[in-house]
Amino acid sequence: MTAGSFRYKAIDVAGQHRRGTISATDTADAYRELAAQGLTPIKLRAAANTAALVKRPVGLSEVAAFTRELSVLLEARIPLAQGIQSIADGEKDATQRGRLRDIAANVEAGSALTDALAKHGDVFGDMYIATIRAAEKCGALADVTGHLAEMLDRQLETKQQFQRALMYPVVVLSVVLLAVLVILMFVVPRFSATFESSEVNLPLITVVIQWIGTTLRQHWMIAACVVGGAVVGAFAWWSTPGGRRRIEGLAMHVPYLGSLLVASTVARFTRVLEISLNAGLDVLQGVDMAARATGRPIFIDEASVMFDSLRRGEPLAQVLQGSRYLPNFARRMLGSGHQLVRGCPLMSCGIEALRARERSQGEESESGA
Repeated sequence: MTAGSFRYKAIDVAGQHRRGTISATDTADAYRELAAQGLTPIKLRAAANTAALVKRPVGLSEVAAFTRELSVLLEARIPLAQGIQSIADGEKDATQRGRLRDIAANVEAGSALTDALAKHGDVFGDMYIATIRAAEKCGALADVTGHLAEMLDRQLETKQQFQRALMYPVVVLSVVLLAVLVILMFVVPRFSATFESSEVNLPLITVVIQWIGTTLRQHWMIAACVVGGAVVGAFAWWSTPGGRRRIEGLAMHVPYLGSLLVASTVARFTRVLEISLNAGLDVLQGVDMAARATGRPIFIDEASVMFDSLRRGEPLAQVLQGSRYLPNFARRMLGSGHQLVRGCPLMSCGIEALRARERSQGEESESGA
């Protein structure tokens, strides 16, 4: 059951009347919540569910925090439903608290954790749920949730690195564009009047600049609509598979940004691959899941070719040599662990080395920007 809002009228221990709204999965849960607060309900009814109309998106940090707390509770051998319920009790956001209570209620009713999480797939994602499902099957849920929490933390850190790396060029580009617009719309027209009075034959490039400045000044609303349409079109193009591949291909050649993009993609691929292997998946399933987890269409296309080669029985080291996305260091570290099994020390060492390279690459990108 999902959480809902209930309006209540109650009496507190001092005999005073209280009114308010409380979040609960059902009426019985609402009565328990009010009793726990020392209130005696007089009236209780379901409130209009405005949260269903506007839902606050769940951030990556919240999913990482839930996973980290769940890993600690599982390590302490606390029952799964009880652990999730305790996490929900400490959640400040009503929507997230209701979501976690719903998961706990389903687990307590006998559902598998993955089935309970699948009801909120828009929050946790397919890769997260598939990894938890594999961990449940092999009995390594505590270890895998710990790895997942660490991966999500690194993913959040990488996202912040991207934002910091892009901040400087975005600010510089904005200032340059603003300066160009001011020159074209206000400075160039003043010089145009001077040139016309002197009857001087101007070069073609000067005439073109004058025409652009005059056009922008007289038809600035049309120009703004054109720019807005171009921005909307760029976002629409990005949302298509072909457009995103093209844009990411161009981003690969941008200084600092391209190197950081490769480092983060490779690091995420290797982290998810390690988690998949520790969860009991074979190499084929691990490569497929890790590639989809990167979210990079170019790398996913390349990984599909790798997947087909592995399915034909080709050695992992040979398959990795044909990769154009993975750098040489990553191919060597992953390819040397050709007998990949759960808990392989060589794979863990390779992952740590790749993480170190990702961190250093991110620091170089930030300092270079």
